[in-house]
Amino acid sequence: DYQREMICSITFLDTLEDAPEDSWDVSEAGNGTVLAWVKPNGERYDLYIGANGGVCAGESCKDLFAGYIFTENITFGDAFHTEDVTDMDNMFFVCTDLTHLDLTGFDTSSVRNMSGMFSLCTGLSSLDLSSFNTANVTDMGSMFKECEKLMYLDLRGFDTANVRQMGS
Repeated sequence: DYQREMICSITFLDTLEDAPEDSWDVSEAGNGTVLAWVKPNGERYDLYIGANGGVCAGESCKDLFAGYIFTENITFGDAFHTEDVTDMDNMFFVCTDLTHLDLTGFDTSSVRNMSGMFSLCTGLSSLDLSSFNTANVTDMGSMFKECEKLMYLDLRGFDTANVRQMGS
């Protein structure tokens, strides 16, 4: 019942301790190990996603946050695990209201596709990706396409030796 454009913040949690009765199951296995719930924030909502020990992302994070156009903040902390992710294609596509993202906890050592990852994130002003391991990435096409307000971009750890696509 909650549309992406109704969400103003997303927070990942490493516990289900505060999950309310009306939370819903978003686990891949459908076994209640990962729950989501919202809390009202004005006319929109704050979204919480939690699991005991944190949320483990699957192999694909393709389009995971795409279209969260009014989301101003996504907090991952140590509660979102990406060590198994191979595809981050369009992960934050059209997250126009994001101005900053802290992705220092992301393990990108298995990722092969980062195409369009931040494409059309027109509000992003700074992005520190110095902790990214990009040794296995082959596609970075349109990764920062139309990030028109991006004034600070730290890519000092990028290894692009295997990248075959960097267009746009």
